[in-house]
Amino acid sequence: MSAIKGRSVVYTDTSFLVSLFVGDSHTESARVLVSEREIPILVNSLLELEFMNAIGQRVFRGEMSEDQALTIRRLWCSEFEKGRLVRDSELSAKVWGRARQLSCDYTGRMGGRSLDILHVAVALEIDADVFWSFDKKQSKLAEAVGMEVNPL
Repeated sequence: MSAIKGRSVVYTDTSFLVSLFVGDSHTESARVLVSEREIPILVNSLLELEFMNAIGQRVFRGEMSEDQALTIRRLWCSEFEKGRLVRDSELSAKVWGRARQLSCDYTGRMGGRSLDILHVAVALEIDADVFWSFDKKQSKLAEAVGMEVNPL
């Protein structure tokens, strides 16, 4: 995939999606970015798992009720029906290979968790040139490999 009709290809990570759907100190920034681009958000299986787990973690920690979590999950599903979220291809062997290479090239200098590296690898494999994240280490890695991060 590459930029279409002059538009950048944007990859969003889990921190961005949680801010967008749940609400936190980054919610307004996330909403502005989404409204400015008016493009569907690509969601792969990793993002969906991490998003659902983040919601469950908030319930576990007492930060939201089961009813609130159910409302957010319903909203999540409705965004697919509206076309605002679009299921993207699954993680390919190329993504895993790219992630291993990123780990070898950057983790010794920058640190980083495996899942963060995997998100950046997915973004690279879909030819994203913009990376939306509120995770500082993940954002540094995305910048290091040439992506624009949260262009506000």
